[in-house]
Amino acid sequence: MDEKQTQETLTLHMDGLPSDAGDVRLGVLSDKMDSLRRSLQATDKYLYGLDKNTVDFLVSNLTHSSPTAISLRTQPIKNFEEHQQEIFLHFSQVVASITQGVYRATANHYLLECLKELIGGMGKNYSNMWLSFRGEVVANVTSETVVNLEKLLAKNYTSIGSIKGAIKKYNGQSEQKSFHIYPAIGARVKCIFEDSLLEKASGAVEQNVIVHGILKYQEGDFSPYEVFVDSIEVLPPNKPLGDLSSFQSSEDATDGKSSVEFIKNLRNGWH
Repeated sequence: MDEKQTQETLTLHMDGLPSDAGDVRLGVLSDKMDSLRRSLQATDKYLYGLDKNTVDFLVSNLTHSSPTAISLRTQPIKNFEEHQQEIFLHFSQVVASITQGVYRATANHYLLECLKELIGGMGKNYSNMWLSFRGEVVANVTSETVVNLEKLLAKNYTSIGSIKGAIKKYNGQSEQKSFHIYPAIGARVKCIFEDSLLEKASGAVEQNVIVHGILKYQEGDFSPYEVFVDSIEVLPPNKPLGDLSSFQSSEDATDGKSSVEFIKNLRNGWH
C-alpha cells in the first residue's frame, strides 16, 4: 500500500481465537464486514443529516498476517464532496471515547446499535480488534468498550409527540408489527403499532404521514429512534414533505446555510 492510500484508509484489525491459531473464521469476518459497512454508513448519515449516503466504501487492501486487516477507502457518490476523512475520524473517535468512558453524545441510536454488532462476540468469536487511520492506531476495542456501550444504549427517555416522514419497510406479519418512517432530516425511525392500526399502516406505505405517539430518544440526540404509535395521519398527495434541498431554501429555518452545514451546526449546538 503506497503512502497516499495509507493516508486515505481506515483499517480494521482483528485477531481470531487462540484455539484457531489466531485465524478469523470466515463467518465471523463476513458478519464483521457487514457491521462495519453499516456503522460507517450510519456515521455518514449522522454527520450530514441526509437520508442517503454521500460515499461508497471500497476495500483497498486485505491482509492476513496475524492479525487480519481490512483497509477501506471511499468513493464519492455523484456530486457529493469527498467526506471520507471526517467519516472515518468521527467513527474512530466514537469508538475511542466509549472505550475510554468519556463519551459525549456524538452518535444516534442506530449508529450505536451498528457498533454493538461490530464489537459483539469478543472472546467468543475473536480475541482482539482495533482501528487505525493514516497508519496509526486511533481506537481500541476492549471489554470496557462492550460494557460502556451497553450502558449508553440503556440511556434513553420518552415523550409524547409526533414525527413526519415517508413510510417504508413495512412489516405486518411478525408478532411486533412495525414500519420505518424516513423524515426529511435525521435517521430512519422505527414505528411499532398495534393490530388495530394494521389496515391504516398497510395503506400508508410509500406515502407521507404524520405519526403520533410515544417517541423514544437516545440520550443526547435530538431525533427519536422509535415510536409507539397511537395514530397515523396520511398527508394529501399535494402536500409533500419536501427533501433537504427544499428545506435548505428556507432561510428562516437554516439561516441561509446548506443542509449539511445546518445539520452540523445543530449537532454542535446540541453536543
